Amino acid sequence: MQRVYYVNEQNGNELNALTKARQDVRYILDEIGWNEKLIHRKIESQNKIIHYFRMGFWTVWDWIHLLNNLEEHAILLIQFPMINSLIFNEIAAKLISKEKEKKYLKVILLIHDIDSIRFPDQEMKQKKHELAFWNIADVFIAHNTEMKKYLQDLGIEKPIIELGIFDYIVGKQREKNKEFPLDQIVIAGNLDSNKARYLLNLKDIRGIQFNLYGPCFTEESNGINIKYKGVYSPDVLPEKIEGSWGLVWDGDSIFSCEGGYGNYLRYNDPHKLSFYMAIGMPVIIWEDAAAAKFVQNMRVGITVKNLKEVPDKIAEISSSEYKNIQDNVEKISYKVRNGIFLKQAIKKCLHLL
Repeated sequence: MQRVYYVNEQNGNELNALTKARQDVRYILDEIGWNEKLIHRKIESQNKIIHYFRMGFWTVWDWIHLLNNLEEHAILLIQFPMINSLIFNEIAAKLISKEKEKKYLKVILLIHDIDSIRFPDQEMKQKKHELAFWNIADVFIAHNTEMKKYLQDLGIEKPIIELGIFDYIVGKQREKNKEFPLDQIVIAGNLDSNKARYLLNLKDIRGIQFNLYGPCFTEESNGINIKYKGVYSPDVLPEKIEGSWGLVWDGDSIFSCEGGYGNYLRYNDPHKLSFYMAIGMPVIIWEDAAAAKFVQNMRVGITVKNLKEVPDKIAEISSSEYKNIQDNVEKISYKVRNGIFLKQAIKKCLHLL
């Protein structure tokens, strides 16, 4: 078998999906025998001038050293986007492109985010950055059918493998026999109301209790039906969760997933969906989200047009129907906790290369 490598950026300990998803990829690839290649990453809190000097040096050093130590016909997996300033990532892409030709390397690009969609105000510069990596990739791992179609509409003719859903490695599970009322909904993730403005209007949804977990919660999001439960590390959070459903929603409104973050749900698989699956929790998701097809096909939750529909939708679910949904979730939970989705995608990529 050809030598297989993956790039891992030295991670911090942020309490969010930024590092958790990448750490899980690392864990899974190590498990199936891939070799790690470490590079330096951007430090978010660092002074801008120091950052440019630091990463200006390390980007060139890391990639020249990494590429020089790859044998001919090696396969390299890159998690995209890399955590660095665009200018340095584009330098890395040029170095990779040059060495690819010399050593006949193959590149698998595992997409975490497409920022030209996620940040519409940065669309042109993000597209330029993305194009540099689209050009060096030999095969893509995209989230789902909608993301695959988006890439194909850009003119990409290279193979694109659909991941299906991100895996989520957890050491602890929710207590299996503990039951909660069906009207208790969990929201886990970044609770910054500037990013997710719909949080400000959850108080208008009567008959539902929302249990919120994560950083950046502010009192302006509070209400009689809102309970803030605190912030925990990804390893501790599963055993702290209380509720019957996990909400997959984003954007500015409770009536639709609007704005840049809301619209992004049309293309991506939110990492919080993987979290809910990993801990065995059925979900409620926007019906126009790309991941809604997965939820419907696997029968692991319900879809809604807007959050005002949620009380009535839940009222229609009998205890036996909810138990059936839970059973379906348990099957997916086993897969995401054991890295099955990425392992299957990697196998398909290697077959193509």
